[in-house]
Amino acid sequence: METITWLPLDPPAAASLLRKFEGYSKIQGMLRSRALGFPTQRGFIVDPSTASEEEVLRAAAQLHPSRYLVRHDRAPEIGSYPQGGYIVGKSDLVEELAWYRGQGRLLILLRPADPLDNLYSAAVLLTSSKSFQLDVVGSGFDASDLNRGFISPSESHGYSLPPETPPRKRSSAFIDDDTYAEFKSLRLRKIALKHVLRRRIFKTDDISTTEATSLVASDEIASKPQVRHLLSEEPYTRSPESFLAQIAGYALKAASLLDLPRLGESLLAFSVSQIDNGEHTVIWDIVLPRRKYGLL
Repeated sequence: METITWLPLDPPAAASLLRKFEGYSKIQGMLRSRALGFPTQRGFIVDPSTASEEEVLRAAAQLHPSRYLVRHDRAPEIGSYPQGGYIVGKSDLVEELAWYRGQGRLLILLRPADPLDNLYSAAVLLTSSKSFQLDVVGSGFDASDLNRGFISPSESHGYSLPPETPPRKRSSAFIDDDTYAEFKSLRLRKIALKHVLRRRIFKTDDISTTEATSLVASDEIASKPQVRHLLSEEPYTRSPESFLAQIAGYALKAASLLDLPRLGESLLAFSVSQIDNGEHTVIWDIVLPRRKYGLL
């Protein structure tokens, strides 16, 4: 495997790398998203076992002068793995490289998209019967909260995909205020452990809500609007219909471009976020669950 592999912007080039990273579910999902022409983050994959510090620093300088979003992958994946999805500075890269080398994992560095600057994020599960479930979390949360089963969605919508017509919403459900307050407390505990204490591996029971709230409130991240929302007693604000329509469009495109039965799949999942305070939308990865979990 090459020491550094750039994630291609060209869809055919992204598709051509799928076989090279067979077994790496996150990387495959990122490549598949770009191969379908969906919006993705620019970045590169590092093999820490062979990459030198100088090579990584040179590549990182081409990506951004000073900040990077960290993801990682392993093949085969293990049951309990570190948390990715956090921002590091240029001065942290050598330590990150060494840590992931010790874990036997590939390191993925992307242009900085701080999860704490997300507006709405969603997880979509599409079936071969041309229907899909769309789960949403709002300000202060991120897609990993849904993908890891950390919390239940703040809103859920069921859609059908009738032939040659736009997606049709069949059902909707929304979180109640008391449950939302509980989830905000859980999210603050995760933020304290991951973004303030900078732990890569943790359980939310490692910290109390009181301690987590104090740590987050006294950290510089408390100035972010999304974090201020979590610290407040504000209720959930439902996502705009324009966001739901945008995601439904992605689901329609995925269904039309990927023939799931031909691939031996019955399900397709993808996650999406409004990053940079809602300025951009990114599809993080497109996952074929049977392949990810070795069911084929």
